[in-house]
Amino acid sequence: MNVANSQLNQSPLHLLHRVQQYADDIFQREIGQNDTTPRQLAILTVVGSGEGLTQTDISDATGIDRSTVSELVARLTRRGLLARRKKVSDSRAYAVKLTAQGRDLLTRVEPQARAVEHKILTALGKQGPEFLDQLQTLVAKLDGGSDLKAK
Repeated sequence: MNVANSQLNQSPLHLLHRVQQYADDIFQREIGQNDTTPRQLAILTVVGSGEGLTQTDISDATGIDRSTVSELVARLTRRGLLARRKKVSDSRAYAVKLTAQGRDLLTRVEPQARAVEHKILTALGKQGPEFLDQLQTLVAKLDGGSDLKAK
């Protein structure tokens, strides 16, 4: 092993990126290129559990930045998976809901996505649940304004 690989193998940024690449590859292989991406699935899942959410609500719930949420919601709307309408209480905000086609896709893809997640965690054996707990802790700390979060 050379020095660069040794340094990279100690880098959480690099390792998290590599894991994400592998997870995306497995997701696309199992679910298919044409259905949805993990971020699109996250948006469909959040909207499906709270119809009428604004794009800001979706951004807050998923951790996806607002401009990306806006673009993804527009793309999912063009595909007929989401519908948007101006909120009565705030004409600057859109209320987003699943269409029947979106609900059908979510119902079909969610079990496949859970199988992909299971496959990824199973690669760690008994440490899979602990790894998931650690990821949740890390996200909560970074999201909660800890010293690790950018100022």
